[in-house]
Amino acid sequence: MVDKTIIDISVLCTFIFGHGYIFYKYLAALPLKLKHFYQIKNNIMADTFLQMHVHLVFATKNRNAIIGKEWKDDLEKYITGVIQNQKHKMLAIKSVSDHIHIFIGYNVNQLIPKLVEEIKTSSNKWIKENKLSPYKFEWQNGYGGFSHSYSQVEVVSNYIMNQEEHHRKKTFREEYLKMLRDNGIDFKEEYVFDFFE
Repeated sequence: MVDKTIIDISVLCTFIFGHGYIFYKYLAALPLKLKHFYQIKNNIMADTFLQMHVHLVFATKNRNAIIGKEWKDDLEKYITGVIQNQKHKMLAIKSVSDHIHIFIGYNVNQLIPKLVEEIKTSSNKWIKENKLSPYKFEWQNGYGGFSHSYSQVEVVSNYIMNQEEHHRKKTFREEYLKMLRDNGIDFKEEYVFDFFE
C-alpha cells in the first residue's frame, strides 16, 4: 500500500509541474517509493478517454431557400446515416430552408473538415439522384464548428430542434454571426457565408 502522504505529494507534484514530460524532469529527485507509485499510477490509468461534442452549421449556396419541407426529414435521416457510418454519435439535427444544424458526439479519429466534406458531397449527390429539388442544389463553401461541454448537450440539442421557432424572430445571418461572437471567433463579414437578404 502507498500511504496517503505519498499520494498527496504525487498529486501536488503533478499539479505544480503540469504535463508528464515536465514532471519526469523532477522524478529523479523524488524518493524511490514515490517514483514507484507514479509509475504504478500511470499504468493503472493507461486507457485514454475522450468525449467531445461538436455543433456544425452550414448553408446552401448563396443561402438559397432550396431545402424542401416535404423532403427535409429524409435529408436529415440520410445525413444521420452518413455521420453514424463514420462512427460519430448523432445528438441532434435540424434543417430549415437555407441551412442545417448538426450536433454530434465527435469521433476524434476523423478530421472535422473530412467529415463535413463527406456530409456535403454525399448528401448533395443523394439529393440530385433522387431529384428532390427542382433547382440546382449545392452547399455553401465553408462551415461553422463549435465545441460544447457535456453539461451543454441538452441545451444545444433543444436549441437545434427548435430552429423553426428561432427563425421566426431571427435571421440566419443574425444567428450565425452571434454564434461566432459568442464563441470568441475573429472574423470578417466579407469572408463569412454569402448573405443575400
